[in-house]
Parts: sequence; C-alpha cells; structure tokens
Amino acid sequence: MMGWKIKHQLAEGEQDLQQLVDAFGSILSIARQAFKAHDAEEARRRAQFRLDAAYAAWKRKHNIERVERDTLDWTRLMVATKAQFEALEKAKRAERYARQRLGGMILWYREGGAA
Repeated sequence: MMGWKIKHQLAEGEQDLQQLVDAFGSILSIARQAFKAHDAEEARRRAQFRLDAAYAAWKRKHNIERVERDTLDWTRLMVATKAQFEALEKAKRAERYARQRLGGMILWYREGGAA
C-alpha cells in the first residue's frame, strides 16, 4: 500500500513540475514578444524621424518654411518623400501587429492558457 502512495505522489510532483515548465515557457514567449513589440516601437520612431528629416531637407532645399496642405508644394513634398512615408506606414503596421500579438498572449496567459 505504501508503494502506491509514493508512486502517486511522484506522479503528482511530475505534473506540478510540468505545469511550472509550461508556465515558464509561456512567460518566456511573452517576454520575447515584449522585446519584439519594443523593437517595433523603436523602428517606428526611427522611421518617423527619417520622414521628419526628409520633410525638413526638402523645405530647406526649396527655401520654404511652411508647406500648406493641398497646394502644389504639398504635392511635390509628398512625391519627394513618398519612400520615407511608406516606410513609416509599414513600421506603424508592424508596431500595431506586435502590440496586438503581445496583448493577445498576455490575455491568453491570464485566462489560464498556460495551465
């Protein structure tokens, strides 16, 4: 009778250990995604800086202080900085996706996904 009890306790201990390992793995995945979200945010900031710099450079080159929207200068500015604008939009999408994925992973974990 004593042997069965010990085997049962060992089996329960192994299950507890496996649950801890699973939980740790889930938390580690969340941490990795948090780093990805952070990196995506930094990439978006860099893309915004590049676009702002491109706007400023174009205005300096054309000796213009301010560009009014829906003017010929506005259209020229938009054409000249299209690549930087598209890079910013791509970075924004990547940041949004990384944050959504992180939020989803946290929600899943909190709702018992790792248990």
